[in-house]
Amino acid sequence: MQLHVTTISSVGYRPYPTITGVADGRRTFVFGAYTVSPQTRTFARSGKPLKLGGRAFDLLVSLLRADGRLLTKEQIMREVWPTTTVVEANLRVQMAVLRKAIGPEQARIKTVSGRGYMFAMP
Repeated sequence: MQLHVTTISSVGYRPYPTITGVADGRRTFVFGAYTVSPQTRTFARSGKPLKLGGRAFDLLVSLLRADGRLLTKEQIMREVWPTTTVVEANLRVQMAVLRKAIGPEQARIKTVSGRGYMFAMP
């Protein structure tokens, strides 16, 4: 399953989630009222910037880039903590922070017991 890649000017609606591409190659993820820009490390709801810690932000970007596929706990820990050895509890804490930050959209983050996590596609 692929995320839709569209130009901002051609989008009259926001499929959920989607990647919006612009001419200079920067990409932005949009889901519900939320916008995530990995390049500028910004996270916003309805255009208003929100605070999200670095690890939770990296976790969100990893889930969005997985395009609806399951990410194992090990894959996530390698992506979010590439140079640090951490225990699984760190992942659970950051997942709780992320779910709280995206509030009404938190049901999109699915836990697959004993395996990992995924950002659910419609």
